Amino acid sequence: MQREHALWVSPAYFFISGEPQLEKAISFARQHLESMRAGLESPLAEQVERALYLPLTRTYKRQEAVHYMSEYGEEEGHNPSLLELAKLDFNLLQHVHLKELNAISKWWKDLYGSVKWDESAVFLLPEYLKSFYSELLSNIAEFQGELAVDNYKIAYAKKAEAEWSHQNHKPSFEDQVTLFTVSSAMPMLPVIIMKEGAVEWVRMATVIIASAKIGRFTNDIAAFQHGKNRGDVASSVECYIKEHGVTGEVAIARINSLIEDERKATNQARFKRPRMPQAVKRVINFTLSWPVFYDDMKDGYTFGEHLRETIGSLFVKPVPI
Repeated sequence: MQREHALWVSPAYFFISGEPQLEKAISFARQHLESMRAGLESPLAEQVERALYLPLTRTYKRQEAVHYMSEYGEEEGHNPSLLELAKLDFNLLQHVHLKELNAISKWWKDLYGSVKWDESAVFLLPEYLKSFYSELLSNIAEFQGELAVDNYKIAYAKKAEAEWSHQNHKPSFEDQVTLFTVSSAMPMLPVIIMKEGAVEWVRMATVIIASAKIGRFTNDIAAFQHGKNRGDVASSVECYIKEHGVTGEVAIARINSLIEDERKATNQARFKRPRMPQAVKRVINFTLSWPVFYDDMKDGYTFGEHLRETIGSLFVKPVPI
């Protein structure tokens, strides 16, 4: 029964606004799991613990697979051949990912222009490459022109952040959320591949902003827990405390409630538009990374050492066979 509760809790988190009965069912299942988990044995105890802390629908399935493969081997009646096949599949794909990360890291090293692209250098190329090189630079210039309209939004938001910090301005909660959602740059992520679906972009703007708010709120809660640096603008948590005169615990509870509302918006978008543009899907899926970065309220986005073990298990260390 405990396993059934744990398996039911995760998919239930696909609920949307206007489903109070489903929310009550989730609460009921969670209460029962909480009361039972002290008496559970491994591996069910670990599976229930994870289901309560982070439902499967809100984390990367590959990360869950790392845990589940070791736990499945402890279960009575497990299939050794199936387990070995799962481990082989995981390790083969891990090898592919490692090669891709190696290629990305080399590209990233040159991101800031260690090798300059200059039209005046075309004469250095062999004849057969000159026209190709010129056309490539022309296409890049065209892309930059098309993106300029969207790029200014981030620049404006960053400028406003700097002004608020310099002036020690304390924004309202609403103003803080509006500005910092844009400055997070998440709403801009799909722009690079949305040209063919401009109408779709407008239709999906709400869900993209919802995804950005989830990341913004999660970051702010972790930052509040660890204390902000000198010069940092007030986070959404601090703005809510000041505006409503409540404690930090109350503010965090309220912002977690807002995160749930935004998750309902992303769930609703999945159901209403199952064929949404790939660019929008990527932004929504990106929200799955926030629990990885901010696991146990640790700010892995700022302090990467918190992610060392997770990165090692996903990309470096093969699963023992």
